[in-house]
Amino acid sequence: MSNSTITVRLSEHDIQLIDKNITEGRYTSRSDVIRTSIRQTLRESQLADERLKLLAELAKSKNLTQDRINKDVRTVRRKIYKEEYTDD
Repeated sequence: MSNSTITVRLSEHDIQLIDKNITEGRYTSRSDVIRTSIRQTLRESQLADERLKLLAELAKSKNLTQDRINKDVRTVRRKIYKEEYTDD
């Protein structure tokens, strides 16, 4: 797989943080930091998508609808409000 070059504009603060990580030996170059960060972000995004898909399947298997979830959230909020703000 061949590499392509792109231009990325970063704040001076971000560049200083990147350079600090290189100086401390965590990374070998600015490119290494950026490549690693992008890969990690893409992996996290993929995992989040997979988790959402699993949750959607679970909700469907339990016949949970968005309306039912919203109703349950309102019920819990009322209960918490009552426990926190009333003298019953």
